[in-house]
Amino acid sequence: MNDLDVDDDPELRDALHAAVACGPPAAPLDDLLLAAHRARRGRGVRRAAGGLAVAAVAAAAVLAGTHLLAAPVTGGDDRTGLATRPAEEQPPPDLEVHVTSEGRLVASPGTAIERTVADPLGREPSGRSWGLVVRRGDTELWGLVDWSGAGTFTSVEPARVRFAAVEDWLDHVVAASTGTVEPHPVYFTPDGSLRGTGPTRVVAVRTGVDLGPAADGTFTAAAELRVRGQRRWVLARLRPGHAPVYVLVQGDRFADSLPALVRDARSLYGDLFSALAAGGRR
Repeated sequence: MNDLDVDDDPELRDALHAAVACGPPAAPLDDLLLAAHRARRGRGVRRAAGGLAVAAVAAAAVLAGTHLLAAPVTGGDDRTGLATRPAEEQPPPDLEVHVTSEGRLVASPGTAIERTVADPLGREPSGRSWGLVVRRGDTELWGLVDWSGAGTFTSVEPARVRFAAVEDWLDHVVAASTGTVEPHPVYFTPDGSLRGTGPTRVVAVRTGVDLGPAADGTFTAAAELRVRGQRRWVLARLRPGHAPVYVLVQGDRFADSLPALVRDARSLYGDLFSALAAGGRR
């Protein structure tokens, strides 16, 4: 059906004119055209603003994603409940030493080997192992190098982080790697405290005990121990530049209490250390 032009139907035209004539007077044509143009521009601005807002949200999401990926995250956010990954840990230090194909230990440039302990793992004759004290500038490191046909394995730790003596550190690392018991029931920490190893529990301890003449910086201690439920006593001394000495004392034979052990510590330590030295033990 063709569209009907109002002018083609005189009756319809008259009826429409009459209906319009009953309403309020129409606004001038120029005003109507101006309002229409303003409305059209407003819709365009709203459409453009909406598009820019969506683009801004998308850009913010992209930037936020880049920041989250690049920044080290150390925990969760209680406000969002999002799980975040921990920050990457610092890599362990490197000894900067290697073993040649002939089984010779060589330090890298800038690294000095200050001390070695021969074959603490007992690898000879099929392999080699070394306990090491190395220095790079002001940094001192303790290391254990294990060399065999399977390759070279290294344990390393900054000096005096957990142990006051490199011998105690080596005992601990060797025992952990071989599944054996550490040779001493206690060890000195860097602040001069005495700690138990393996099944040993330190019940009571007295530091700064008189064990005879000693150089400045010497650690000494007397302690009551429990080793698998049995009572033990120990006298301990660590002199600067020397291996630590730990002397076990039977409680029934020498002392009934820690104060009694401290009171007799100097004479007991002298006698027992002399006996150890005569037997070729440290």
